[in-house]
Amino acid sequence: MVGCQEETLQPPPSGELAECVITGIGSALCGSFPVYEDRVAMSGRTLGIAVVVLPATGADRRPDPVVFLMGGPGESATGLAAAYGSFYAGLRDERDLVFIDQRGTGLSNRLACPGPLPGGPGSVLGSLFPPDHIEACRQRLAGEANLRLYATHLAVDDLAEVLTRLGYDRVNLNGGSFGTRTVQVFLRRHPSKVRTAVMNAVAPIDRNIYLRGAANVDTALDVLFADCEADATCANNYPGIRIKFWDLVSEFDQGPIELQLSVGTVRFDRGDFGYAVRGMLYGDLADNILAWTWEAFLTGDLSRFAEYAVQRSSWVASATFATGMHLSVICTEDIPFTTDAEIDALTAGTLLGSTLIDRYRAACDRWVEGALPSDFHAPVVSDVPALLISGQRDPATPPAWGDEVASRLTNARHIVVPMGGHGVAGPCTYEAERLLVTQASTEGIQTTCPPGG
Repeated sequence: MVGCQEETLQPPPSGELAECVITGIGSALCGSFPVYEDRVAMSGRTLGIAVVVLPATGADRRPDPVVFLMGGPGESATGLAAAYGSFYAGLRDERDLVFIDQRGTGLSNRLACPGPLPGGPGSVLGSLFPPDHIEACRQRLAGEANLRLYATHLAVDDLAEVLTRLGYDRVNLNGGSFGTRTVQVFLRRHPSKVRTAVMNAVAPIDRNIYLRGAANVDTALDVLFADCEADATCANNYPGIRIKFWDLVSEFDQGPIELQLSVGTVRFDRGDFGYAVRGMLYGDLADNILAWTWEAFLTGDLSRFAEYAVQRSSWVASATFATGMHLSVICTEDIPFTTDAEIDALTAGTLLGSTLIDRYRAACDRWVEGALPSDFHAPVVSDVPALLISGQRDPATPPAWGDEVASRLTNARHIVVPMGGHGVAGPCTYEAERLLVTQASTEGIQTTCPPGG
């Protein structure tokens, strides 16, 4: 713990909300609330934590808002206020919808690593994190932030502090993807403040997404192929697609393949191919895996997969996605606890192999590592009413992980959506979320939804 004088423990002045306009939504309240970057010393640099509140529209306003926690890690919450405000318009009738940019994201001292990439857009192939780009970004951001102080537990304490300043005693948390880890950390550190919790695409606090991602991709692929084989039309259009896919993978046995893409000549390896497939399994592009595999079988051309791999990896040099914050979190919470033996055991024989975790380890070698509470990775136990949602063929956070987290929540429902990818949202899942928040109970919430959610 950093020593400090008693007078430095005084919090920074409170911020305020003011009227603003959100495109597509209209009138809202916006503001920025200062918190100390160093929450142990409670002195030094302050961060403005950006907030957007969409006030309840009905006459019967309830005191407990819905608070949205984003994924990545690195996504902006305030930047998605319009989209979420539209989808959750029904909940807004009685409750405020609150969007808070986690430290290091959005308008809260965003730690981005914007391009252009020194080696061009195609340099993400073979590395995901081009070393010269990551090194330059770390050096630049080190002058703007203490990169060791952007872990999830610190962000959660920011959120609780800001929610209190906003006058909210209890809240309904709604997290997606990595935001589900934020929900779990919040449940552990501020349990009395949580009324209900929704977790969509569930990432257990004790699971490394990137280490275990290789096996999860293979599991999701098996579901995709099985769905096709069970459908007469799909099976007729793509006969033997499972075998043809793995035959395609074997083309990388001799090393990377040289391709001419829109970004120039590139070397496309098995890891890049696997990363593209993983990304396609996230959502609506999953069926394209079948079509592109068949096309590559007929033509021998893997360019579609390679072009998508470059597109998918572009977040690393995005001006809006907080790649620096992403690495500060992952290099503190996951990578230091990864061993060579685990990597060998959990990735052998998979499509991705150790590619994804190796590329994160290489990036973290150039980044920094922060400190964590000793219980950070302990599974979270709670009796807060909770709804968990999983896609049946999610390549990052499989349904089994939702089952795992739900088993430790004594008042939980888990919905698995057939043919669903990573983060499923539709009329059925929305109704389940609405019921949970409205009644603060899982009673009457079904455990199944149709394809599409």
